Amino acid sequence: MYPNQSLKSLNFLKQLDWNDVFEILRGYEENIEHWKARWRERGYKSWAEWRMAGVHEMGIDKLIWSLYEVQRPFETIRAWKGGPFPNWLKYYYAPLGKDAGNLPTFTELTTHPGIRNHYVIRSLIDNFPKAITLTAIKTIQGIVVFDGMHRACAMTISHSQGRPVDTTVSVALAEINGNLPQGTV
Repeated sequence: MYPNQSLKSLNFLKQLDWNDVFEILRGYEENIEHWKARWRERGYKSWAEWRMAGVHEMGIDKLIWSLYEVQRPFETIRAWKGGPFPNWLKYYYAPLGKDAGNLPTFTELTTHPGIRNHYVIRSLIDNFPKAITLTAIKTIQGIVVFDGMHRACAMTISHSQGRPVDTTVSVALAEINGNLPQGTV
């Protein structure tokens, strides 16, 4: 564990295997229309085939995973980093002077007008789920969210506006030595 990145705000719940993590991802992504269009346009036969290709390329299916409950999620998650995904890098990180080697925190990321006004994030703020699970990787940059970017942004924005959403948060978390490679999502 890196000294400046303790897990003190996380309560360990249980070990997970990759199939558990994949099912968490499936629950959030498989039936979302914009994901269907993305995997179809790239020639995949299913969401699962597309997602496994991406996670295998990044190597995250080989990591050791654990599930944690996030204590004080509004304070904790705003300090986490956004994942290194091409569209996020291009449209949201670059205008903030950030790149894959210097990822923004959610506090920094949510200053971008495109994030503050994004229709998915706005919708989440107005109707946030009672419980969520994020997927993240602990790297040399800090905890980096792999899945749950919109949820993390919505939580950060609502908290900054003085109206935190009523939710409980858990995180499927693994650790790597280095940075999370730029993804193909």
